[in-house]
Amino acid sequence: MDGRLNPATPGLVGRFVSGGAAVSRALGELAASGASLAATLELLAEAAERRGSLEDLVELVLTGPNMGAGRDTGVVVRQLFREARKSVWVCGYKLYNARDMFVDLARPELRVRMLLDIGEAEGQSEEAAVRRFLDDFRRWHWPEGQALPEIWYDPLSLLPSGENRAVAHAKCVVADNRYLFVSSANFTEASQNRNLEAGLLVESTALAHRMGEFLEGLIRERRVRPAWSNQLQTRTQQDLRPPPAA
Repeated sequence: MDGRLNPATPGLVGRFVSGGAAVSRALGELAASGASLAATLELLAEAAERRGSLEDLVELVLTGPNMGAGRDTGVVVRQLFREARKSVWVCGYKLYNARDMFVDLARPELRVRMLLDIGEAEGQSEEAAVRRFLDDFRRWHWPEGQALPEIWYDPLSLLPSGENRAVAHAKCVVADNRYLFVSSANFTEASQNRNLEAGLLVESTALAHRMGEFLEGLIRERRVRPAWSNQLQTRTQQDLRPPPAA
């Protein structure tokens, strides 16, 4: 033995940190000095302790009879809406009498954006289908007398059933670019309180930001269109028109 520590292999290092190859090379360079390597490992151990466990960052969220396994879906969703301070993204498929759920979102200081499935046009024009959806949204889902949030929809959902039809089927919430909630539960009373549903609540600015960027990317790429936005008055119809077909 020459008193030097053998460097860890990339595979071994990769079990504990990402970028195992790069970290392994750095540890190999430090291996010439046992004292330096020991000090580095102590710093890494302290950082790992501060980072916390996966269970501290991710919560299991459930609807069903055995609530001992996780938090209740309806409680989590209402808490996210109530405690949000700056912004909320809501992506949902089915709505049913969602007014009680959305009551905490109707605050002037909160920017609320929603990507919702508005259903098939059923022979109506796109304009008429959107107007019908907004009428129902005001009547059944949004607090009476409050300004509507920004609402977006996928125009492919208006098509009749067939190979070209697509729907906004994701169910998720992004709150303050800090919390990401992804669930099987729709924004209906049954899904929030009675059905068998499962989801995850993640406290991660990185993941919340990435989900928000994905939704905003759909807007930039004109994959989705505005059903209602307070900014529509400052945008021209040309801005809102979808790109020409290839």
